[in-house]
Amino acid sequence: MQLLSQYTQKLDPQRRVVVPSRMREEIGEEELARGLYLTRGLDGCLFLYPPSKWERVSGRLSEDLFLSAEGRSTQRKVFGNAVVVVPDKLGRILLSPRLLELAGLEDEVVFVGVGDRIELWSPERWAAQDAAEGDE
Repeated sequence: MQLLSQYTQKLDPQRRVVVPSRMREEIGEEELARGLYLTRGLDGCLFLYPPSKWERVSGRLSEDLFLSAEGRSTQRKVFGNAVVVVPDKLGRILLSPRLLELAGLEDEVVFVGVGDRIELWSPERWAAQDAAEGDE
């Protein structure tokens, strides 16, 4: 599974957003049916993981970070804000008010595929992040 590209989707009044169809196809029906793991990300975005990738990442977070104060803080941020979201028949997922606030999401959501996960960004934060990274 390789999650790639960028898509902008509208957030509806019920706080639902459609996971782009190409990304849903790449994840696959079996994984989608198990639910996607949505949590606080880094740099002001949210992370969205398919179950098989979440298991790998959460295992590493559980094992590697426990002994340091910074590691425990990261665990709290990731696990303490994690929710399982199951896309409906239209591919929509519900975003919690807390996660919307953390990521600054209002009307639109930019989905960015970064290999094993999807990042959800506000258009403004994504533009700033993209500009800051430049053409390195």
